[in-house]
Amino acid sequence: NPPYGALIDYYFTKAPKGDVTITIADQSGKVVRTLDGVARQPGLNRVAWDLRYEGAWRPDTSAFRTRARRDTTPAAGPAATPPGQVTIDTARIRTQRGAAGGGRAEAESEGSRFRRSQGPLVLPGTYTVTLVADGQRMSKQVQVKMDPRVQIAEADLKAQLAASMSMRELTSRVQHILYHTNDLMRQLTALSTQLQRSVSPNNGDYGAAGAPTPAGLSEVKATLEKLQQFRDTLLTRPVQGLGYRQYPRLLEEVQRLYRSIESPVSKPTDPDMRRMGELVEETNTAQGMLDQIIATDIATINQMMKKNPRIIAGGPIM
Repeated sequence: NPPYGALIDYYFTKAPKGDVTITIADQSGKVVRTLDGVARQPGLNRVAWDLRYEGAWRPDTSAFRTRARRDTTPAAGPAATPPGQVTIDTARIRTQRGAAGGGRAEAESEGSRFRRSQGPLVLPGTYTVTLVADGQRMSKQVQVKMDPRVQIAEADLKAQLAASMSMRELTSRVQHILYHTNDLMRQLTALSTQLQRSVSPNNGDYGAAGAPTPAGLSEVKATLEKLQQFRDTLLTRPVQGLGYRQYPRLLEEVQRLYRSIESPVSKPTDPDMRRMGELVEETNTAQGMLDQIIATDIATINQMMKKNPRIIAGGPIM
């Protein structure tokens, strides 16, 4: 199936020395999407913008990094193009919102295909595509239109976008809370191992009758268990892939509502908006619980380590 959205073709007479970025801005000049990591080989390249805003925040890991598609057209171009010149061609575009079919803006690794968080669809209007490579900047405009088969009032589309953007930010908040929780658990696990080895360098004496107990180990283990219970009962399903066999936690509830609001071409329903308010309160509660653990349990452990704090709680959560 062809990619869905605006197909952006660009040609390099030689490979750029640095990264190539493509941004999409609305009529006010605000950037709504950045396509980074796009192809930069000599010849004709192609990437598709799926007519969406940036997705919700996720940890930046190489396993989830997306890779751009490259056109299979042979590397050739106009003979008159000077060395290093960048040309961009957006003449061939599909820009109807709500059209049948799907597809993705960027090709993805198999492992990340179903983990990528999509942003809301943009409103119909004129958008500017800007390509930057080797200090050169080229721009073209793209006209995004509604599928003529879909009848919806402009006010309803704006209401849907506003609700979708709110759910995107709420999803980002929950992802931040989960990320910080996992990071604290990782640090506590490493500290627990370090404390055990401090009295048992050969891993043979700890736990034996009469063996010394490292100072702070019980506090570390208790905090680790508290964080695990917090994560598994409130934030996200403890075992991924079991679906309905586990009740949804906060992350799954937020993601489900996000899809419910963003997927149809219609304004959000009153129950959707009420549920959004409830999830905001649940997220505030979760954030408060994590902040409390950091302010008490983590602070106590760092105090016991005296002049060498071992657990870094990171910056404030979104």
